[in-house]
Amino acid sequence: ALLAALMFRGGLLLAFFGLVVVDRTGRPAARWRVVWRTVAVWSIAPTLLFLVIAGAPMLGYSVASIGAIIAYAGICIVSVLLPQRGLADRIAGTELVLR
Repeated sequence: ALLAALMFRGGLLLAFFGLVVVDRTGRPAARWRVVWRTVAVWSIAPTLLFLVIAGAPMLGYSVASIGAIIAYAGICIVSVLLPQRGLADRIAGTELVLR
């Protein structure tokens, strides 16, 4: 995914659906910004999962599970309240638009 983001400014799936990654000004995003967006997309959920697994023995598995549910619910709430841009797009300063 990182290689496709670097080579094609987004990847094959975005091209298949006719989407382009643009920056805040509406111009096609720079390759480094698209790679940064890809890193954000691929790291948000695994990072939360890692924190839950790492914290589970110390906190107890039920507390860690509740923490994971709250974290994922927060991401879902942000997505519902602000549907224009996803969390990774906000982090990277990008937006997906139709070609």
